[in-house]
Amino acid sequence: MPVDYKTFFWVLALVGIEMAAEFLLQKSANDTTKNMAQSNEFLYALLLYIAMPFLIYNFFKLMKNDFATANTYWQVLNLVLGAAIAQFVLKQNLSYVN
Repeated sequence: MPVDYKTFFWVLALVGIEMAAEFLLQKSANDTTKNMAQSNEFLYALLLYIAMPFLIYNFFKLMKNDFATANTYWQVLNLVLGAAIAQFVLKQNLSYVN
C-alpha cells in the first residue's frame, strides 16, 4: 500500500502528539518545585494521552485495518523523531545502544 499524504499526516500527527506528551511528562517529573497535581505539564500530557485512542482508531480506519503496515509506519517515524528530539531538543547524546 503506497503512502499518501493523508496517511503521512496521520502518522506524523500521532507521533507528534505522543512525543509531546512524553516530553511534558518528563518536564513535569523533573520539576521538583511542584507535585503532580500542581503541574500544568502533567495535565496537558494526560489530556494528550486521553486523545490518543480516538486518533489511533481513526488512523486504523484510514488504513483499512492493515495493522502491520500502520504499526510499521508508526514505529519507524517514532524512532526517527524520538532520536531527533533527544539529540537536538533535549541535547542527549545517543549511542549505538540507544
